[in-house]
Amino acid sequence: MVKANQDGHQGGSALGASVDDGWRVLRGGADLFDAGQHHASHESFEAAWLAARRGEREGEALWWQGLVLCAGALHHRGKGNQTGARALSQRALDRFGSALRLAENAAGERAWWVAPCEEWREGWYRVNLGGVGKDGAPSAAADDPRLGGLLERYRGAGTDSDSGTDSDTDTDSDSGAAD
Repeated sequence: MVKANQDGHQGGSALGASVDDGWRVLRGGADLFDAGQHHASHESFEAAWLAARRGEREGEALWWQGLVLCAGALHHRGKGNQTGARALSQRALDRFGSALRLAENAAGERAWWVAPCEEWREGWYRVNLGGVGKDGAPSAAADDPRLGGLLERYRGAGTDSDSGTDSDTDTDSDSGAAD
């Protein structure tokens, strides 16, 4: 079933256009992200970002763009470019904030991505711009928020947490990465 999103548009066949498509793509990108394959996850999230933009789903597009920037930040950090990583982290937080403001101002059903975006934004700030990791030392890769855990909290046992509807999508699938 295709639902109206936060911008009042209904999804079609474009990547990320429906709730199930969004979760599927997020799962594929999250698996790559959590495995440290940040460039590959960047590509997956970028495909969803561009599809959301084409579909005029502005808030959702900003969520995906924020994830693109997070993946890019960790890629830069892995290459030793702390300045670039910090700059991309800040840009990601800005995109998440803009996405959440759009969702807050939208009428109707809460978009599927809003709750995960809220939690991810908080964790991303704390670990990547708050300056310290879990043990008080400078943030390290082991401290990075994991998208898979976020998915489990919100997608859980096949139920869309925002609408309470059952999903036909297997959330453990590896097929969500965009080519």
